[in-house]
Amino acid sequence: MLVPVVKAVAVKYPDVRITVLSQGNARRLFENMPPNLNFMQANLKEDYHGIKGLNALYRRLVAKQFTHVADMQSIIRSLYLRMRFNLGRFRVEHLNKSHRRHRKQTDTVSLTEKYSNVFAKLGFPID
Repeated sequence: MLVPVVKAVAVKYPDVRITVLSQGNARRLFENMPPNLNFMQANLKEDYHGIKGLNALYRRLVAKQFTHVADMQSIIRSLYLRMRFNLGRFRVEHLNKSHRRHRKQTDTVSLTEKYSNVFAKLGFPID
């Protein structure tokens, strides 16, 4: 559900360089995208395992000179990276997952809308 949202942001903001960081098996989902949308592979179980690995990944990401970070996972590893980016004074927003057991009956916001809201908080709203 993230793919159409990221593509919409890339199309609406062609001067913004967007990099999606994910496992290698997600690469095919981001083929044939606008030229400002790139894919970056990270094998968290082998190449970036544990705190030492996450610190190495953080250094690799900082070298890319990103200005905004959108955490669409909100898992323990991305939480750690998000903390590092916040300490580095990057503009960071994250997906607020409402787990099924915490979700109210009236929660009608789709995951696609939640992804869109993260980009909107970063200053890149889309319809």
